[in-house]
Amino acid sequence: LSKLGVREYTVLETGKFRPTRLGREVTRRLVPHFQDIIDTEYTRRLEEQLDEVEDDGRNWRDLLKEFHAKFRTDLDKAIALDPKFATAYYNRAIARAHKGDTDGAIADYTKTVEIDPKHAGAYNNRANAYGSKKDFDHAIADATKAIELDPKFAAAYNNRGAHLADKAEHERAIRDYTKATELDPKYATAYLNRA
Repeated sequence: LSKLGVREYTVLETGKFRPTRLGREVTRRLVPHFQDIIDTEYTRRLEEQLDEVEDDGRNWRDLLKEFHAKFRTDLDKAIALDPKFATAYYNRAIARAHKGDTDGAIADYTKTVEIDPKHAGAYNNRANAYGSKKDFDHAIADATKAIELDPKFAAAYNNRGAHLADKAEHERAIRDYTKATELDPKYATAYLNRA
């Protein structure tokens, strides 16, 4: 639930989540393309399958493969129907990254920021993709752009710190880890990285 607020899809008012303008727009654009996923029956089935993983030892990797295959098909369809749908590219990039398709993820994050140049999350995630390819200069540049767009983005400071550390720029890395912990005092990974 905290991600909904961080991504500014909702605000908490008098103990209830209310959608923001952005949240309503994302929902308006997602529902037509993902009716089978944004559906209470789908959610019920998925919860049953997750219970099978927990209770009956079903292989969770197989469940994820099934979900990703369906999700990827739906993302491809959403993009075909609306080639300017930045959120679809962003989510497909995440799916590609999880499958180990780093180049495909970078391409989709790039398309995301072409459509929505203020998408700090896409810059931050593309930084991580570049980092996994040991392209630390591009990684640092993207993390820096994410920070410029969202100066309170603790994960972007942490990630830039990691890429700086990979280049043996330890003092700058420590400053970024420290900033990440100042922005999010419960960010355990930033403390670990700083140590």
